[in-house]
Amino acid sequence: MLIDFVPQFIRCFTALLQALDACKAHIQSDLSQLPLWVDNGAEAFVANRDKVLFALGNFGPTQGLSPQETFKCPGVVAGTPQTLALIDNVNHAKNAFKETVHACQKAMQQDVTKFVRDSLAHAGYPGIKLKQVFRHILYIDYHPRRIAWTKGKHTTSKQLSKQDSEKLLDKAGQGLHIEIQKIKLNGLNPQTTLIKHRAIKPCWVVNIGSFKENNCSAYEDIRTALPLFYLHHQQLPHPIVCFTKPRRQSRKVRMDKQIESVVFLPSISVYRYKNESS
Repeated sequence: MLIDFVPQFIRCFTALLQALDACKAHIQSDLSQLPLWVDNGAEAFVANRDKVLFALGNFGPTQGLSPQETFKCPGVVAGTPQTLALIDNVNHAKNAFKETVHACQKAMQQDVTKFVRDSLAHAGYPGIKLKQVFRHILYIDYHPRRIAWTKGKHTTSKQLSKQDSEKLLDKAGQGLHIEIQKIKLNGLNPQTTLIKHRAIKPCWVVNIGSFKENNCSAYEDIRTALPLFYLHHQQLPHPIVCFTKPRRQSRKVRMDKQIESVVFLPSISVYRYKNESS
């Protein structure tokens, strides 16, 4: 029964809030003398500790964002070994809550996200967005030389056969618009290869450069929408924290990989290759 999972939801969520409160109290007091940078909304970083604390605990809707959008807050926070341990505690609590939700979903064989949100609202936690609860707080366990935030644009693409596309249309629902698309699909050669293509809204990517060792610097990229923590070293200069513009992609797409500009099956975001339609 769904109702049997409610105490577990509340217990795991309460444990998460307790771990988060401990982490936020540490950031507020123990890290007060260490540097931090947070986006001011105008493509500049400022030292606003309150905004960092808000970002870490913001699990609800945000003014100005659509219900489908998640709250994002680029930033960088200097921390200590204790900071990283407290973040680990928060992330473990997030995992426990997420695993409980997935266990319920598996047992009931249905989407239970609305039930979870309603259960939390009834317990005094209204307007919870599970995506914002589940995402981890990320950190690096070294002192970087440079941290640059940029928006990375990417897409998801998957090749489909005519039969695969027909199955997706069946799952998409019923109606005249579906029937029209099935007629279009049936008019294709059975061997036609289609592609499911969806452009994803640009997400934040953090490019991190370390100090040189043996005349070489190491770099890594991390995708996150929350402030990134790093292990501060008092003897090293503060990292350079900035925004950068994404590089323009000049790579040409192979002729046999180019897709039509107009979607072929709108209900399932499926396109034809240009060479298939000529």
